[in-house]
Amino acid sequence: MTESLKYDVLVAVATCQIDFHSLTKAGNSGWRQRLEPYNIPFRCLVSKDFANLMMAGKCISVDQVVHSSSRMTPTCVAMGQAVGSAAALATELRTDNIRKVPMETLRAALTADGMELNPAKHRAFAPDNSDFDEDDEAPVSCEFPIDIPCQGKAS
Repeated sequence: MTESLKYDVLVAVATCQIDFHSLTKAGNSGWRQRLEPYNIPFRCLVSKDFANLMMAGKCISVDQVVHSSSRMTPTCVAMGQAVGSAAALATELRTDNIRKVPMETLRAALTADGMELNPAKHRAFAPDNSDFDEDDEAPVSCEFPIDIPCQGKAS
């Protein structure tokens, strides 16, 4: 986790490599790079413009490089669990705003359901080496540990 994410409520863990498909070649060409597991903040799963609209999977609010890792099935499943649990808690608490769900309660519910929210307790799913086609260019420079630039406001 980077310093800029310490204030975020972290509700899912991503474990997959960067898997950025080539912009210039067909097939499996592109950029592959191992990442250590990292957290997905709740604010990436909540619309900044619509009350009570949440999303999980490929439609979350992240940049293109983070999307190439977070779009993988294991992470999408974890995000789905997080938004489903948040919706259930909002109903249970009879709140009219998903942002009023206490995040400590959400994290406790996810943990009670068996989700491990500490990325240090997960294994990275990736080859040990990076693979980049020499005639392709990375879409952006990327430093690690990865910082998740969500479009939404902090919850």
